[in-house]
Order: sequence, then structure tokens, then C-alpha cells
Amino acid sequence: MNSPSITDWIQAIGVMAALPLSIIAIIKLFIKDKERSVQIESLKKMAESQLVSTSNLLIQLEEIKKQTLLLSESNELIRAKNDFDKDILLKNESTNKEHLELAKLTRRNEIKPNFIEYGSIRSGYDYKMALKNVGKPAKNIKFNFSNLSNICFASINANMDLISTDRSFDLRANIVDIHNPFEYHLIISYDDEDGNCYNQSIIHSLRGSKITLPALISSSS
Repeated sequence: MNSPSITDWIQAIGVMAALPLSIIAIIKLFIKDKERSVQIESLKKMAESQLVSTSNLLIQLEEIKKQTLLLSESNELIRAKNDFDKDILLKNESTNKEHLELAKLTRRNEIKPNFIEYGSIRSGYDYKMALKNVGKPAKNIKFNFSNLSNICFASINANMDLISTDRSFDLRANIVDIHNPFEYHLIISYDDEDGNCYNQSIIHSLRGSKITLPALISSSS
């Protein structure tokens, strides 16, 4: 059996000397792998955390979207309600005006005077026409004659201060030529108790007499 040579010993020593270095290299690789594993684990945790943050952010964005939509719908409802309230206000104002105007008309009708021809008599040169107030009291009565033909009215009945309800009065005139017809146009102006002014016309022609209904000339309000 051959004994180991010096060269073998040197090689063996070299191998023995290199073994710790290999072990150290392996240990270093293991440490590096472990560090990488830690880094990977850390990155994994960061990624998971980022995913959670992103998910939470998406949830918040969705909630903000819902809140924005609700706010928009709320604003639309507010605008619609305001428009509705304006329409109601305008309608109420219009209705109030209509009610006020109706109340005025009702009031005027309740206190309106109204004269009717109560009959007329002709005797020779004398002519008498009776008028009666079948409405409410009339004030500041004025008589305006025009288009007189073959007749002359007395001036004593030209104006009257007050003619009460159901009161009648006569207008007297003289006929110029009893052999010819006569004509005239009489306008009666007066106020009611609120100061509304009216007039009525009496037209006497060859076809007879006609008296108009009260016509409002001016309103006190």
C-alpha cells in the first residue's frame, strides 16, 4: 500500500482550506436568499396594503359619487320646489287680483243706481216725462240735453243732489209747434255712494223713446 505523498497532503489541505470558504459562500447565499425573502415578503405586504388602500379609495369614491348624485337630485328638487312655489305665488296673486276685481264688480252692482222711464204725457204745448230710480241712491245728478228739435226743456230740473231708491221725478218741457213731432237726446250723469260715475241716455225720436242701461264712466278705485 502506497503512503500519501506530500502532494496529496497539499491537495487535501487545500480542499480542507477551501471548505470553510464554500460553507461561508453557501451561508452568504442563504443569508441573501433570506434577505430577499424578507424583502419579497415586505413588498408583498406593501402590495397587499396598497390594494387595501386602493379598495378603500374606490369605496370612498363610490360613496362620493353617490353623495354627489344625491346632492344633485336634492338641488333639482329644491329648484323644482322653488319654481312650483313661484308658480303658486303668481297664481295666488292672479287669483287675488281676480277676487279683488270680482269684489269690486259685486260692490258696484250692489250700489248701482238705475233710472227707467216711468211714463210721459203730452198735452197741447206741455210735455212731461217721469223718471224713476229703481236702483240704489244716486248723487250729483246732472242732465245734459242735446239734439233738441221742436222742444224746450225747463232748466229748473237741470241738476239734483240726491235721488233715493224708488224715487221718481218729472222732467217738463214746452213743445214749440204742436203740429210737428219733436226729438231730443238726454244724458243723465250721476255717482253712486262710492263715487263711481255712470251715465244713461234717453233718446226720443219719431220711433219713440229709448233709455239705455247704466254705463260706468269712471271708477273710484
